[in-house]
Amino acid sequence: MTISTTGLSANGFDLYIRDSKNVNSNTNTDPLSNVTTSGTTNPVVNMTLLVTDCGGNPVSGATVVVSSDHQRDLEGATGGELLGFTPATQTSGFGEAPGNRVATVTSDAAGLAKVKICTATYSSADIGNTPRSGTWTITLSAPGFGQSTRTLTYRVFDGQPTV
Repeated sequence: MTISTTGLSANGFDLYIRDSKNVNSNTNTDPLSNVTTSGTTNPVVNMTLLVTDCGGNPVSGATVVVSSDHQRDLEGATGGELLGFTPATQTSGFGEAPGNRVATVTSDAAGLAKVKICTATYSSADIGNTPRSGTWTITLSAPGFGQSTRTLTYRVFDGQPTV
């Protein structure tokens, strides 16, 4: 499996993303922007994964689970996960929210599995504790292929001045 969306990794991290990804977007793929060309502020980031067999052929019907290490920002019970993943079909409920955000999606006929990435918003409670880093995982299972898990790194950094 490969991450088809380019530009998500930087500075030694597999995912290098600015905080405040809390508004739906079906097109934004820029983890560093807090505004899309259409003017949407704080848009979630769309990520596409390509599932292939050992010969490089697309695998449809594979189950792909994408999750983070469930670290939270420092706002206590109201704080959200630093990094969350949702199915590409989700259109609301991003940003600050308690609970674990794990996306479970199925690869399509072209072998593509799409998810959205949202983040918590840093605030004054987080001063001195930004940026934050951790790990996220992709677990793939498909009939005839078994299951495999890949662990990657992330860094969420503050995209706006803290207040």
